[in-house]
Amino acid sequence: MPAARSNTSERDDEPFVEVDPTGRFGRYNDLLGAGAVKKVYRAFDQHEGIEVAWNKVRLRNFIEDPVLINRLHSEVQLLRTLKNKYIIVCYSVWLDEEDSSLNFITEVCTSGNLRDYRKKHRHVSLKALKKWSKQVLEGLEFLHTHDPCVIHRDLNCSNIFVNGNSGQVKIGDLGFAAIVGKSHTAHSILGTPEFMAPELYEEDYTEMVDIYSFGMCLLEMVTMEIPYSECDNVAKIYKKVTSGVKPQALNKVADPEVKAFILKCIAEPRARPSASDLLKDTFFSEVNDDETVPAKKIALGIETDRRRAGKQNPSTQSTRIFRSRAVVGVGIEWSQETGLPVSVRVRVGERTFHLHRNPLFSKSGYFKRRLIETTQLELPQSFPGGPETFEMISLFMYGSSTLIDPFNVAALRCAAEFLEMTEEFCSGNLCERFDLYLNQVVLQNWDDTLIVLQRCQALIPWSEELLIVSRCIESLAFMACMEILDPERRRDKPVATLEALAGQAWSCEAANEILSQELWIKDLIALPFGFFKRIIGSLRRQGMKEKYVSPIVVFYANKWVLSKKTIQYWESSGERSSDANANDKVSTILQGVLDLLPMREKASRVIPVGFYFALLSRSIGIGLRNDSKVKLQDQIASLLHFAQVEDLLIPSSRVDSDCSRMELATMESIFSTNVSLNMDTNNAPSASNSTVAELWDTFLSHIASDPRMRPKRFMELIETVPISCRQSHDQLYRAMNTFLQASLSQTSSCLE
Repeated sequence: MPAARSNTSERDDEPFVEVDPTGRFGRYNDLLGAGAVKKVYRAFDQHEGIEVAWNKVRLRNFIEDPVLINRLHSEVQLLRTLKNKYIIVCYSVWLDEEDSSLNFITEVCTSGNLRDYRKKHRHVSLKALKKWSKQVLEGLEFLHTHDPCVIHRDLNCSNIFVNGNSGQVKIGDLGFAAIVGKSHTAHSILGTPEFMAPELYEEDYTEMVDIYSFGMCLLEMVTMEIPYSECDNVAKIYKKVTSGVKPQALNKVADPEVKAFILKCIAEPRARPSASDLLKDTFFSEVNDDETVPAKKIALGIETDRRRAGKQNPSTQSTRIFRSRAVVGVGIEWSQETGLPVSVRVRVGERTFHLHRNPLFSKSGYFKRRLIETTQLELPQSFPGGPETFEMISLFMYGSSTLIDPFNVAALRCAAEFLEMTEEFCSGNLCERFDLYLNQVVLQNWDDTLIVLQRCQALIPWSEELLIVSRCIESLAFMACMEILDPERRRDKPVATLEALAGQAWSCEAANEILSQELWIKDLIALPFGFFKRIIGSLRRQGMKEKYVSPIVVFYANKWVLSKKTIQYWESSGERSSDANANDKVSTILQGVLDLLPMREKASRVIPVGFYFALLSRSIGIGLRNDSKVKLQDQIASLLHFAQVEDLLIPSSRVDSDCSRMELATMESIFSTNVSLNMDTNNAPSASNSTVAELWDTFLSHIASDPRMRPKRFMELIETVPISCRQSHDQLYRAMNTFLQASLSQTSSCLE
C-alpha cells in the first residue's frame, strides 16, 4: 500500500514529507542514518505524541525477486511482535509499491547508535563497557531462546542504540533477521562484512553467528576501531575471515580478561558459548543487574507454580506460566476497561482458562452455541494443537497480538475452524487471517511450506479437510518445477540425474553423493511417504519430465529402503519395536515406491537396472507382497540386457539357507521370464539375447563350485537360456569346467 504524500496545506500544519497509510505516523526530511539499502528518518507518532524512526528499505535491488520482497515484509511483520526491553520496538510495517520500498516504524533512542556514542565519549570505564555488553547479550538471549529462534545476522555497533540519560542499550535493525526452526539453521548471506562470522559466508549457520558479531562489537567498543579496518576492500576482509586471521585491532586490547572474553566469542562455531552461557561468565561479575527485584518476583512465581504442578519439565513449566500470565494479563486489562468480571472457564487438556464471555461470543460460533446455558466448557481431546494453541487463540480473541509463524499457523488455522471463527461472526476473523498468511507468506517460500506440511501430520484430519496439506503439496511441486526450469538462470549446473550411475553396480554412497548437490530433493525425500507420494503425483501433473521425477523416487527408496541407517533412524525416533515391525515399514515403503516407478522400457532411460536389483535383494526376507515381488522381477527381466554380473544376486556357496535358495530361484525365474519375452517377440537371436545368455553363463560360473549342486540340477540351470541365444560359449565352458573340477574334488575327498 503506498504511503500518502503530504500536500501544501498539510505542510503548513506539520512539515511532514510523507505519512503512513493509516495517517498515524508522519515522516520529516531529517535523516538519522543511512546504509546500503536503507535510510532512517526522524518521524512523529501523532497518536502517542512521541518521536519515532521511519525506516525505509529501497527494494530496487530486489525488484526482480518478488518472493524475496514478500519474505522481507513477512519477517519484519513477525519481528514486530517481539517485546523485550533490550530490543528496539517495531510499531508498524507496510509495503509502498508506488515508491518500491519497505517501511517500518521503530522507537528512537535519544543518543543514536553505539558507534557514534562511543566516539563522542572516548573516556568510558571498563565497567560501563561491560554493562553495555551485558544488555546486548540479554537481547540476544531473548532472540535466540525465542520460539522460533531469531537470528539477527547483522549485529554491529551501528545497529545497537543508546539512551544516554539511562545508559540503556537496545538491539535494532532487525529487518534482515532470520526466523528459524528447531534446526536453528539459516542459509542466506546477509550482514556487515567486518562483523560476519566465517560460517555465514558458507550459507549454513546458526544463531552462533550473532555471538561472533557480538565479540566484534565488544572489540570495537574497547578499541574504538572497526574490526579489519586494515583491509581496504571486502574481498580482503572475506579472505582473512574465512582463513581464520584475527583483526589487527585485537592486538590493541591490553586487558587480558577482555581479550580472552572476545576470543571466546569469536572462536569456532562449536566452541562459542551461547548468550545464556556468556551472561554467566565471571567477566560480568562486577556488573549489577538493575532489574534484580522484578526478576526475583518472576522466579518466585515460577517456583510456586512448579510446586503446584508437581513433576513437570522445568523449561516447559516456565513457558506455560509465562503464556498463562499473558492471557491473564489481557483478561485483567479487558476487565478494567469494561468493568465486567471473568465469567467463563474453558478447560483444554490439563489446563483451565478463565475468560470473558463477550470476546468469545463475538468471534466464535462454537462458543456462542455451547456457552448459552453454561459457564464451564471442556474442549475435546481432539482439539487441534491442544492448550498451547488455544492460549494463542485466546490472545487473538482479546485483540492482543501474538507471533504467527510457519511453526504454529497450521494448528492455529485448524483451531480457528474448530471454534468457527469465520467472517460470519466477525469481519477479518481468524480463519481468513490465517488463510491470508498461509497463501501470501508461507506458500511463497520453500522452507516455510515444508515446515507447515510437517506440522500438518499431527493435525489430520483437520489439515486435510481445510486443504492445508493439498495446498502445501501443490506449492512444493510448483516450486520444484521452477527449480528444474530455472527461468532466471540461477543454477550453475544442470539438475542432477542418475546418468552417472548407469553401467555400474548400484551404490548407496554414490547416489548420496549425487543427492548432496540438490538440497531441494533432500527436503522432499525427508517427508513421510504419504506426503511424498502425493508430491510425485503433482510433479507429473504439472509436467515435470520423467528423467527428473524418477530420480527423486529412486533417492527416496535409497534413503528409506536401501540405506543401512534406516532401522537406526527408526530406533532413534523411539520406535524400538521388533525387527519384523521394521521390516514391515520397509516393505510398505518398497511397495509404494514400486507403484511410483515407471515400468518397462520407460525406466531404462532414467533408472539403472542395478537399482532394481538392489531393491530385489532388499525385498528377500522382509515380507514383500507376492504381487509386488513379481512386478519387480518382471521389471528386471525386461531390462536384463542392461545388467552386469555385479548386479546379480549370487547365492553364497558356503551357506545353506532359505535366503540362498530363494536368491537362486529368483535369478532363474528372472532369466526364464526374459527368455519368454524375447521368444514371443523375436525368435531370431539378437544382440540383447546374446548379452543375456553370456550374463547367465557368467552367473553359473559363480555358483558352479557349490558342493550342494547336483549334475541334473546344473544341467537344468544351463538349459534356462536356450542354446540358440548363445553367440559365444566361452562363459558356458568356464562354468562347466568349474562345476566338473568342484565335483572331482568332492569325489576325491569322499574316497580319501
